[in-house]
Amino acid sequence: MLLSELAKRISPESTILFLGAGASIPSGAPSVKDLSAVMHAELSKDASSLNLSEITRLVETKLGRPHLIKVLREKFSKIKPARGMLNIPLYKWAGIYSTNYDTLLESAYEERGLSAQAICSSFDYSKQLDKPPVATIYKIHGCINKDEVDGYSNHRIIITTNDYKNYRDYQEQIYRLLDAQLDANDLLIIGHSLADPHIKELILKSQEYKEKYKSPRKSYLLIFNRDDDLATLYEDDGLQVAFGGLDDFFAELAKSGCEIKSSFNSNSLLHKDIVPSTIHVNALNLELSHDVNRMFHGAPATFADVEQGYTFRRDAFDRIMNTLNTNRSPERAQIATIIGASGVGKTTLSAQLAVGLAKDNWQVFWHDPDMPFYFKPWLDTALDCERQKIKTVLFLDDVHVHLFEVNRLVDSLDLAKMSYFKIVAVSNQGNWNHRVKSPAFFKFGQVFRIANLSDTEIDSLLHLIDHNTAISRLAMSAFQGFDPVQRRKRLKDRARADMFVCLKNIIASDDLDVIILREFADLDEDLQEVYRIVAALETAGIKVHRQLIVRSCGLEAASVQGIILRLADVISEYDVDSGQGIFAWRGRHPVISALISKYKYNDNEEFQALLEKVIDSLNPVYQIERYSIRNLCHDHNGIPRIPSISKQNDLLRRMISKMPAERVPRHALIKNLLNNNQLPQAETEIRLFESEFNEDSPVLRYKVYLDINRATKTPGIMLEDKLYWIGRAEQNARRGARKFESNKFALRLLCDVGIAKYKLTKDLALFREGIEVLQAAERSLGDPDIGQLVHHYQQRVGSVVADEIEIVDLED
Repeated sequence: MLLSELAKRISPESTILFLGAGASIPSGAPSVKDLSAVMHAELSKDASSLNLSEITRLVETKLGRPHLIKVLREKFSKIKPARGMLNIPLYKWAGIYSTNYDTLLESAYEERGLSAQAICSSFDYSKQLDKPPVATIYKIHGCINKDEVDGYSNHRIIITTNDYKNYRDYQEQIYRLLDAQLDANDLLIIGHSLADPHIKELILKSQEYKEKYKSPRKSYLLIFNRDDDLATLYEDDGLQVAFGGLDDFFAELAKSGCEIKSSFNSNSLLHKDIVPSTIHVNALNLELSHDVNRMFHGAPATFADVEQGYTFRRDAFDRIMNTLNTNRSPERAQIATIIGASGVGKTTLSAQLAVGLAKDNWQVFWHDPDMPFYFKPWLDTALDCERQKIKTVLFLDDVHVHLFEVNRLVDSLDLAKMSYFKIVAVSNQGNWNHRVKSPAFFKFGQVFRIANLSDTEIDSLLHLIDHNTAISRLAMSAFQGFDPVQRRKRLKDRARADMFVCLKNIIASDDLDVIILREFADLDEDLQEVYRIVAALETAGIKVHRQLIVRSCGLEAASVQGIILRLADVISEYDVDSGQGIFAWRGRHPVISALISKYKYNDNEEFQALLEKVIDSLNPVYQIERYSIRNLCHDHNGIPRIPSISKQNDLLRRMISKMPAERVPRHALIKNLLNNNQLPQAETEIRLFESEFNEDSPVLRYKVYLDINRATKTPGIMLEDKLYWIGRAEQNARRGARKFESNKFALRLLCDVGIAKYKLTKDLALFREGIEVLQAAERSLGDPDIGQLVHHYQQRVGSVVADEIEIVDLED
């Protein structure tokens, strides 16, 4: 087709851009033929029978990799983005992929004043970003400025046959992401020649995908070197071919009137970078989307459910509203943290608060916990609201998922001087306790603990049942025949006995377990299998989504839509990132999913087999799956549920192999090895961690516990040898207290070392020093958990003798 026709058919927002060598040549980059000629010259002999990957391997073998990389970089040293390349950032593409080594595209975004993230290896996925990039560029063959010769142990320019073999997993991860995106987007491949083997490989992969999933999307080829015969063959296979260069194409795209849109639209208050991950409650139509039946059966109330009067008032509502609305004591009014066990109604209470504040003329924003949290644009938004004196509140449900970034936000805000920007943070009790929180949560906020229903709340619930027609219609069959006194008596007994998961649970005469198991039994057999898998994975901490289920459970992609429609009463699907094909699945409530998991995966070996299958199918390209890895290590229903430490470690090693840039599985493996007294293996893992990452608080702690274990559990060594290890542990514990002065887990190390030292020397001086450090931290940080730690250590020592003091398992 003509270039002008191609330009008319392309809509960048629904088109994936795939750049081959032909895209970089107009900006001065060498072609494959140029690079091969240079490598031949380095060998000073004819090696024309070898392709580029073979000739570069020969150069590496004979002259060394540093020489190979030096020669390669010389060919890229003076190139700059020109014309067409500079136009790519003007449009918001559905995705960008490249087989090129150069940094032309990154430079083009920089010249336009825009940020682009380049993914060059598996280690780049987990990089912490202050704000979302305008574009992510997936570089399938690595990057010219990152190779192991520069000290990058986890990056390599993929050019030799060995490189291709060793980094095949990384490339397959990228291609799997591309496959998922092709379901909803067209593909535009820009290359130099139809004979390019990389272009041929990509065409083959895209065609396999289209045939497998019956995708209606189009694939276009823009090729510089004309070859009508090959074009005829590709067009016969369903691709559409145009000949021309990058510069000419973008000139035609500009003529076609294609909208220039390189960033998200935004209202004047919310920073554009966080619009995709934020619900602006004030802008919602609360007359729509209410579903009392789903809420009655266990789902949290939506904003619309609250607006329609389908919920009852919790005792904490007024206290939290007063906290947020008062400025008389700003040091206690900036953050409200809602904590409670799963099932007590935290999310519903938060929705009530959000709707109530919006009616009071607050600007109310709700961060989607399945999306990344970027502290820098939220910092800018908070400061703007404060300057303009706009009352604003940010709700953070499941705040523990993004606590590192949220800590950065609250630490960066001068909360003592702020009056208009507030935060409501919500977390499960278990996930909240063991994480490190910023002192600001305690110094400038209040913690509200939500438990089972009180007498006042039961009265509110009874009033709701009696006076709301929709609720009454669902509830009264269970209450038929009882007078108001008897209804209250039964509600009170049930609400005290069980967590408040759903109205149906409290009102019905059966136990929640029986209610849920009967629902399960009523499903068709194929749906039961999917439901139990989703429930088990969700309970284990995995964020379940459609692509993950297809990959790990062997479902036919074409059948998934029908399955989710038939499971509509128990599982909901919602859009996380449609561009990447991410549609998440969620049970009605975590407590209900946990019940299904408990009964339907009561065999630990079957549960372990499920985790193995899922871990082996994970793709670190997806952020939602990186979160899953972290949760799976932390959650007591995840890997810690498996009783065998050796089997836990096998799963953790699989995780590390699949996602080497993730720290949490490495932490969990080291912790297990130490608790199992496998000290040499633990030391090896610590050493490898420090060679690939900077030292962090957990690894410093593990180094301390490693030396404590050496001193106290190594048989046959003298006292002076034990004191040597204790001395090293003490040195690192002191360093940890200085380096991580707000981290209660680092501050407790002196007490742990002090106890071990007392066992050897009967000297309690170091232990007392550790207690003083904790007490000082309690006064300065305000974290009540530190006071509990002090009490714990004082009880452990007290008046007991040395041989009664035991070193406890590591705590995180």
